[in-house]
Amino acid sequence: MKFGCVGDAMNVASRVKGLCKLYKVGIIFTENCIVDDSDFFVSRELDVVRVMGKSEPTKIFQLVGLQEHTDEGIVGMLNSYTTALKSFRQGKFSSAMNDMSEHLHDEPTRQLYDRAEVALQKFGDMSPSWNGGIRDLKTK
Repeated sequence: MKFGCVGDAMNVASRVKGLCKLYKVGIIFTENCIVDDSDFFVSRELDVVRVMGKSEPTKIFQLVGLQEHTDEGIVGMLNSYTTALKSFRQGKFSSAMNDMSEHLHDEPTRQLYDRAEVALQKFGDMSPSWNGGIRDLKTK
């Protein structure tokens, strides 16, 4: 006999696992997995994605590490990313890029910066046609 997991949750989990390669981070989880244990773990919201085969977007998060091993430099970078992500979603691309400019060594930050730069050229700041930055993923 061969055993396996099937169903919608497993489909999404499989797609999210593949996102680790795209964002170049170790562990990604969805909003459905959030545990309020901020005294122990450090995480950051990475993005909102629409995985292939799903119509609803999913918030994804990166597990950064243990609280006790996270220094002030990392916390500062994470705070800048959070501020930039909020600006990006609001269509304030110039502001988002400014918030991220000191942390481009971080891969998710560099990717968001690049997306903001493209969106600024395509839409301009505060465009009414901006969709909030939901990233549609076309591959598994």
